[in-house]
Amino acid sequence: MGQRWKEMSENKKQKYNRRCEKMKREYNAKLIKYLDQLDEEEKQRFIVANKIKVLKNPLDRYRRQPGEPTMPAQSGFIYFFKEQSEHLSKNIPHKDRMDMARKLWYGLSAKEKSLYAKIIQGNLEKYREDLQNWFQTLTPEEKGAYLKRKPGKKVYLEKSKHVKKSLKQPSDEEGEHEEDDNEMDY
Repeated sequence: MGQRWKEMSENKKQKYNRRCEKMKREYNAKLIKYLDQLDEEEKQRFIVANKIKVLKNPLDRYRRQPGEPTMPAQSGFIYFFKEQSEHLSKNIPHKDRMDMARKLWYGLSAKEKSLYAKIIQGNLEKYREDLQNWFQTLTPEEKGAYLKRKPGKKVYLEKSKHVKKSLKQPSDEEGEHEEDDNEMDY
């Protein structure tokens, strides 16, 4: 069985992995639905008797809410690999394409890599704006629950003039507003 898996194409493996994930989600949903029917004492007995590991909110921290913008990739290599994948043959296994791209990536100069850093910065700024706009549509209760579940997103919800300035060209007026750089609006 293991040998067949090793010889299987990446597309088929992905198909089976997606199917497996779907089955896991369905199982967990059914299990939670069943457990919700039991009182706390019965639920605990059932969990212990069957040696079930139950998460209260499975992967809730990673689940996106409807309309929530998707966080962009924060690695220049990801963008480089996507670019290289367009040029490399699809007949080459994914792992080999990744290795080839990795070797090319390490061969790039700092100047060439900085182009990808600019792409990342632009994408993060767009994400920051999209997340702030989406966050404003939430009720105060939803905002509190969101920040409790995803405290790391607070960084992107802060209205920092410093980050926006770093994308602009330096101007003669930059020194005049230094005290504003440290202020953050929520």
